[in-house]
Amino acid sequence: CCPLESMPPGLGDKLLLRLCAYKLGLKETATFPKRAFQFGSRIAKSHENAADESQWLR
Repeated sequence: CCPLESMPPGLGDKLLLRLCAYKLGLKETATFPKRAFQFGSRIAKSHENAADESQWLR
């Protein structure tokens, strides 16, 4: 099981994890393109930045 660079996004990257997800029945999820954790989980708010948070803490 060796991911190839020629594979499209959503297949070659994180191949072992994608195969496990597919075997567990998460067939659609297994092909989602990878995202950074803070963006993939949608916990980061795009309208907030470091300046906004520092004012909030004052």
